[in-house]
Order: sequence, then C-alpha cells, then structure tokens
Amino acid sequence: SYEILKMAQESNDKGVKKHLISYVLERLQARSSWAFRRRVAYLGREISSDEDTKTAFEQLIPANLALGQPVISAGRDIKSPKFIVDGLESKNNFWSGDKCPNWVTVELQEAYLLQRVEILFSNGATGLPRSYQYSVEVSPDGVNFSEVVHALDKKKEVEAQSTLHYIHFTKQVKYLRLRVESSSRGKTVCVKELKIFGLEKNN
Repeated sequence: SYEILKMAQESNDKGVKKHLISYVLERLQARSSWAFRRRVAYLGREISSDEDTKTAFEQLIPANLALGQPVISAGRDIKSPKFIVDGLESKNNFWSGDKCPNWVTVELQEAYLLQRVEILFSNGATGLPRSYQYSVEVSPDGVNFSEVVHALDKKKEVEAQSTLHYIHFTKQVKYLRLRVESSSRGKTVCVKELKIFGLEKNN
C-alpha cells in the first residue's frame, strides 16, 4: 500500500493519482489490524488534495504511537519484545525478559511531544500477583535518555493491570524506554502491551 501511494505521489496524471489513493484508502479501511496502518495513513493524508480524503486517512492513524513500531530489548528474552507493540492483550501474548534489570525500547515513526504512557504488565505464566520497580525514559536520538517516570518504590503485589503515567517533558522525542529494575517474583519481567500517546510535530 505504501509503494502504491508513492506511485500516486509521483504521478502527474490527476485521474490516476486519485484512483490509486482511493484504492489504498479502501484497503486500509477494510483491514482489522491497526498495527501497521500508521506509515501508509500518514502518507495518504499528506498527498491527498481534498479534505474528505485527508480526514479519512487521519481517522486511520492509530492513537497509540507504539503500534507496529520497531522495538528492541536488552537481549535477554524468553518471549519476543514485539508482543508489546502488536495491539493484542491476550493472556499469553506478552514480552518476557529474563534477569532484571532489563529494558525494552520503542522507536517511534517520528518525533513527538509525548503526553502519556500506558504499561500493561502481565503476571506471566504462573499467573501469580507481582509488583515491579521500573522507570520510563525518553530520548530524541536513542543515545541520550531522560527519565520521565520514576516508579522504583512500588512494593505491594497486585494483580497485573494497566498503569497510566502522564509525561511532562517539553522536548519532542523519538524513543521511549521502559527500564525494569526488579520484580517481586524472581527476576523475570512480563509486559503485555506498551502504549504511547502524544502530539505530532505540526500540532
């Protein structure tokens, strides 16, 4: 779909361009998965000439900036870190990292002014309640990180649930890292989903 939109962008034939854009828009609207729409929907919005089509593409851009984006971890994985950006929250669908401290980093498509991050922890294969001591860091370049969430004093064991943190950071960033220092049950960290929300550069 992205390649088709690039063809439309380069075409000098208005009829062909309109047809290709409409074709891609219909395909996107028919897809049930949100994870990989962002790149295509952004380009569709950018090259569309009429406001209705721009709005249609806009509505296909997921609010969760992390969906389908590249993700890496410290490398000590029991289950792949890609599970935290796939939009699925099923019981057995989670990243599992061994030997805390451990971390996972999401690379966003572009720089954003982040507003909040939502972490959906998992109780892992055992299903037993646990607590994590963790922090969240952001970076414009993937090298220099600044801490924006400090949750290293959490001790009470609770059923794994969604944890929402508002981010007060005035600079646009392209990377977000979840760093887990310890777990109350062994050294394993389990995260179902990492959701990131923010504003585009133009807003």
